[in-house]
Amino acid sequence: MKTIIKYDWMYLVRTSKLFVIGILGVLLAGLSAVTAKYFHEIMAYAFRQEGIDVEFEEATVFESYNQFFGNFNQFYLFVVLFIAVAFFTHDKTRGHYPLIFSKPIRRSTFLVSKSLLLMGVVLASLMLSAIIFGYYTFYLFDEFAAGLFILSILAYFVYLMLFVHVGLVFSVIMQSYMGSIAMTIIVFFVASLLTILDWNLLAYLPIHLGNYALLVMNGNVPIQTLLITVGVGVVLIAGLIALSISLFNKKALA
Repeated sequence: MKTIIKYDWMYLVRTSKLFVIGILGVLLAGLSAVTAKYFHEIMAYAFRQEGIDVEFEEATVFESYNQFFGNFNQFYLFVVLFIAVAFFTHDKTRGHYPLIFSKPIRRSTFLVSKSLLLMGVVLASLMLSAIIFGYYTFYLFDEFAAGLFILSILAYFVYLMLFVHVGLVFSVIMQSYMGSIAMTIIVFFVASLLTILDWNLLAYLPIHLGNYALLVMNGNVPIQTLLITVGVGVVLIAGLIALSISLFNKKALA
């Protein structure tokens, strides 16, 4: 497994995908706090230039949280999905499988190592982003719920990894990168539409974690609900990995 992880690590570094994930997270984190703090002032200034005197309420720390998760859902999530599917499919699309599996490498080890490496990279990126965001938020708003925010970040990580591993399944099933990413994005949008199903046990579906990560910061979702949903998400991710391995073991190495 160490050899495969080293090989995949070099791919992420060589193609700059590692740096894109890291730098994008840091930039969005810093901009989220700054935008939340000064957006109202910028809008008020713009209206005054047009002769309109409008007073906006002072920004609160909750607007900073809203801006952070809004930015990450709109930009970071999609960048990670596109990179993840490219990462999962590049050996197949470049015809590397016969060479790779001419060595004593188990297919399960091959997939699990990719999954673990990508999870580690994204988690490190999110943790670094959380530190940057926490620093600027505390500096600008004089408050920051660090413990609760880390919990929210971990929930968001599980949410993101759920769709990353949907991408893993399609990367095994389909022959091309475009087909794999297209199906992954379709599943994501369908899941987003299904978030209206939030009654009884359906409230614990991990497709809600993208919203719960923010709502728990605002006190609108109990921590217990968040933790149960995270647990369900972890189980589903493990199931997707197992499904990917099962499908991959049956595929011909063309």
